[in-house]
Amino acid sequence: MVFDPNYPLREELSLKPNQRMILVHPARGFLPFRVQTRAPFYMVYDRILDTAGVTSIGSNGTIDGIQLFDSINRDTIEVKTRSLLYHLFLGLTPSSLKVFLEYPKGTAQRVPDNQNFTPTGKFGFVDGWQSPFDSPTPAGEVVFPWGRNTTGWRFHNPTTLAITQPFIKFVGYTYQLDVIRNVDLVMAMLEERPGVAARKVPLGGLQGFPYDPREAYEADWIPFDWTREDIRAALTTRMLREVA
Repeated sequence: MVFDPNYPLREELSLKPNQRMILVHPARGFLPFRVQTRAPFYMVYDRILDTAGVTSIGSNGTIDGIQLFDSINRDTIEVKTRSLLYHLFLGLTPSSLKVFLEYPKGTAQRVPDNQNFTPTGKFGFVDGWQSPFDSPTPAGEVVFPWGRNTTGWRFHNPTTLAITQPFIKFVGYTYQLDVIRNVDLVMAMLEERPGVAARKVPLGGLQGFPYDPREAYEADWIPFDWTREDIRAALTTRMLREVA
């Protein structure tokens, strides 16, 4: 793995300090945050073959759902600090390399609901053409909140030549987050009122992702069909726990 804090990041796709974001869970609802501070994140993961225990990805070959461990078996993208969130964009090389994201492991994301997932299929993947190694795009956007990382990464080679040097690059930012607990402000964010900008960032994908924010953020998901009381209840979880 290679770390380079001076690598130019996708600034136009990222959030700056004091900007607002809404984390969106496809099944549970919303969670509003303010970015307090941020730090660059850059990593090239070069251990795909080592982790899978192979020397290459053969013609039309697949590596099934691995986690991105380092040489001493630590997960390289697990968020250890409760208040942090990784907002990243991945790029791939060679360009033909396909990655299918399982979030959590075993649950394929980005798959049409009328299709069955196959690791050699024509959907549910990002490749190096969509999100190049040297310039990752929104097609490779991924978000990792605090908690044990359970993602799986499935790699596929659709070509007739073996891939011997597959790399995946992550660029973006680590955000230090603070939950926004002002009910009126959160209502304005959710209603997208003029002058109250907030970027909506999806967590996982449409297949869902089991994530309980109460332990990490002392707040709960605001349901999609929210009322003012729903917002108040979700954002006062901390107060209720302190009283208890």
